[in-house]
Amino acid sequence: MQEIHRRLGLPEIPQELIDKARRQLEEHEERLRDPELQAARRAHCEALLAQFRRPPLTLDEAIAAVVARLRQPD
Repeated sequence: MQEIHRRLGLPEIPQELIDKARRQLEEHEERLRDPELQAARRAHCEALLAQFRRPPLTLDEAIAAVVARLRQPD
């Protein structure tokens, strides 16, 4: 990576910053593998999805909804 930066004329990234970024990434990935966190995230996503789910409409209800929308003035 440093060689690519040199060839492109970009400033060098200090090795300690690269090491720090790698450690942070490893810690983040470790947290993501935590079963409790996964369960909490799954529950959160399911709750969000539940807010947007609509009960299925019958054909009569769907037709009535379309007719009502068509009758509304622009």
